[in-house]
Amino acid sequence: MRLTDSPNGHEISGSGLALTLRDFGRFSQFVLDNGVIDRKSIVPDGWFAEATSPKVLKGGGKLDYGYLWWIGKTEQSRADKAFYAAGIFGQNIYIDPKEHVVVVQNSAEPKPFGMETIVPEVFYNAVVNTLK
Repeated sequence: MRLTDSPNGHEISGSGLALTLRDFGRFSQFVLDNGVIDRKSIVPDGWFAEATSPKVLKGGGKLDYGYLWWIGKTEQSRADKAFYAAGIFGQNIYIDPKEHVVVVQNSAEPKPFGMETIVPEVFYNAVVNTLK
């Protein structure tokens, strides 16, 4: 697949995944399992902990963002050390390591960001609480 910034424009990289909902779920489970396949880790020890932790910016400010992962914002998500990936049209992956829950969402919002009827993380917390 070729991804460009406009018709006949420049090719871009570093964003976008062409996955089915099942693929998103399998990838999310792989992340939840800390990169282990067949009882063998294929990701360096501590990488996911680093990738899902807040970063300190050059000026000293804190950013609740890791390596393509956002840090949970709600009280429950922070307590559970949950994190998520967010696509611009409502595609989301939410991972709650404490409760061992993955939620994947594949949406097609008409505009990027801000089109949700409820805050996705509040919904994901409700899913986690229902599964407890």
